[in-house]
Order: sequence, then structure tokens, then C-alpha cells
Amino acid sequence: MAKGVKVTDRDKGYKALMQRVRSAAKGRAVQVGLLGETDDDTLKIGTFHEFGVGHNPERSFVRGWFDEFLTENKAVEKKMAESVVKGQNTVHSALKRMGHLFEATMQARIRGGIGEPLSPRQIREKGHDTQLIHNNQLLTGIKSKVE
Repeated sequence: MAKGVKVTDRDKGYKALMQRVRSAAKGRAVQVGLLGETDDDTLKIGTFHEFGVGHNPERSFVRGWFDEFLTENKAVEKKMAESVVKGQNTVHSALKRMGHLFEATMQARIRGGIGEPLSPRQIREKGHDTQLIHNNQLLTGIKSKVE
């Protein structure tokens, strides 16, 4: 360093900001899918379709959604984290917003049809050709929860 030059490092809140970011979300998460308060029939139906049973094919509405929307969901997480840092959201409200968005995209994916087409017999019985939708039980069972 040149003689007579003085360097002063002034923290204008960066350390405090980084500490807030690290501690704000510690232990916090959002869950999405058929959660613990879902009734037993909906859980059974969801499990049956998520993994497939016997001659009925797997129609993964949770794992498939996670894989299909991984890039988009990471972008949402980043946007929500930035909103917390900027003071536009609390951690809880950002996670709640993410949960509602994730619910909606999971439900939209179901409405769009997942997996193999239904058989002509199934279509006649249901009156439509969209898999996983019979009486909206599965769709309305998809919820999010902030921990």
C-alpha cells in the first residue's frame, strides 16, 4: 500500500442485513400437497394416483409437478427472498404467497391431464376425459401450509 493512504471499511448495514437474511428463514418452510389434515379417503385416492396401483398407471401430481416446475419454482423462491430482503414481505407472508402459487400450479397441472389417457369406458363413466378429476376431491384437497 502506498505511504500515506488510509483505507476505511465502513459497514453501512450489510452485516446486519445478511444476519437478518440468514436468521429470518431459519426453520421455516412451506408444504404443498395433500397435508395431514386431509381426510383419509382423499389421502388414499391421492396415494393411489401418485404411485399407481395394480393395472392403474402412476399419475404423479406431486412429484411430477415438482420435477416439471423446478426451474419456475426456484425463480419464485428467489423473487420472494428478494422481497423479504427489500422489506416488501415478511418471511411468513412470502412463504404463504409461494404456497398459494404452488397450490394453483399443481391444480392447473391436474386439470391439464397427467399420464396415460383414460380408457373409453372410464370416459363414459366420468363424462369427461381428464384424469384425476372425478368430483374435485383431489383438487380441493391440495393445500399449502407454512411451518
